[in-house]
Amino acid sequence: MGYAKASGNFLFTLSPFLDIIALTSFYSEVGVSEYFLSVSSGTGGDAGTQLFPHICGGLRLFHGALKINGTPSKHADIGLLRAGDRFEIVGTAQTQWIRFDLSRGAPDDHAQLRQKINLPENSVSLGILFRMDEVKFPPGAIAYRHVHPGDGIRFLTAGELKLISDQHEEMATPGHAWFEPANSPVRAEASFDHELTSFVRVMVLPTTCSGQPTIDILDPLEATLERQQVTQRHIDEIVQLDLG
Repeated sequence: MGYAKASGNFLFTLSPFLDIIALTSFYSEVGVSEYFLSVSSGTGGDAGTQLFPHICGGLRLFHGALKINGTPSKHADIGLLRAGDRFEIVGTAQTQWIRFDLSRGAPDDHAQLRQKINLPENSVSLGILFRMDEVKFPPGAIAYRHVHPGDGIRFLTAGELKLISDQHEEMATPGHAWFEPANSPVRAEASFDHELTSFVRVMVLPTTCSGQPTIDILDPLEATLERQQVTQRHIDEIVQLDLG
């Protein structure tokens, strides 16, 4: 079962999808390493300078700005973080932030959702592609039953989105986070009652996906239909992993 917890102006909900994923999300160990994706969120910009302790991460801000190692981020509301970076969120009480982290070993911070992941094949030699993007749906738009080739976490920021897997369905509302394993079919239907439904997503992908869309619509007929949702890619970074 999922549960809800207030976090500033966000309501966070752990996804019941995890009950299903627990049966299928076994990961392939490389050496003795375990890798995790996690997401956290909050409000305000008064925490001062913070040290980033993970392999890499993606930060998405609303109504705020980001400094990394003392320098304003190229895109004020988006930032790629690497181990050892010092970052600062500059904002007000209205500032909202979402941070996705890739870590070796279970993260020890207060992540709202964390999940062991499977690394793509050839990660030892090629590394992984760390992608953060944002998907926006007009009213009633549908992402037809599809898969992606990498594990990922999504975080809904606006509207309502009905998520339908082969075993389960649920309604996501703002602040709801969920994990989707690689090649796990899902259909997503945006509510007609909201002008905009959107989520921010991070996926760990094969490096061959760099610069390429990854959605694979499974039904040949649905694959020919017009796509109404729009995806904006924020980060597409190849990261070498220390697999020792």
